[in-house]
Amino acid sequence: MARVYLIRHASPRIEPGLPPARWRLSPYGIEESRRLAAAAADSRGIEALYSSVKAKATATAAIIALARGACGVVGLENRGAFLSNAAPPG
Repeated sequence: MARVYLIRHASPRIEPGLPPARWRLSPYGIEESRRLAAAAADSRGIEALYSSVKAKATATAAIIALARGACGVVGLENRGAFLSNAAPPG
């Protein structure tokens, strides 16, 4: 049976001069992502990671992908991609 895990991005570094979509991860957020990747180490069958194109989301997914040896991260625009597409892009 297929499983889907929904994960919110890790804690961002708030940068007042930038729009939130461009905020990156804080040092704490990087550590959160590493801990999540370690906790998922026993999970088998992760075939793909999908993320919004926002910097904090792609960074969270990339840290998990690198730690897991996953196939990579696919960035999705936040325009209903999860709801309107029957299959992932590509």
